[in-house]
Amino acid sequence: MDIELARHFVRSLLKSSSEMTSLIPVLKENCDDEQYDYYGKTLAKISASITFDILNDIFSRFPELKTEVDEQVGKFGRY
Repeated sequence: MDIELARHFVRSLLKSSSEMTSLIPVLKENCDDEQYDYYGKTLAKISASITFDILNDIFSRFPELKTEVDEQVGKFGRY
């Protein structure tokens, strides 16, 4: 993977994680407690995996990309 592909991958992963997180209030309003608990925990696991497994691996390979993402998030609130 080169840095351009890594940038594209990071943007897609961050967007996916954000979209999954936005589902949690919808689940809370429309599901019973058992469903909310199951789906909420599952979404949390997926989001954590994106962050801790995939993004951290990419950032370890491209530390300059981590800096770039942090700067963009600090400046614009997103990457």
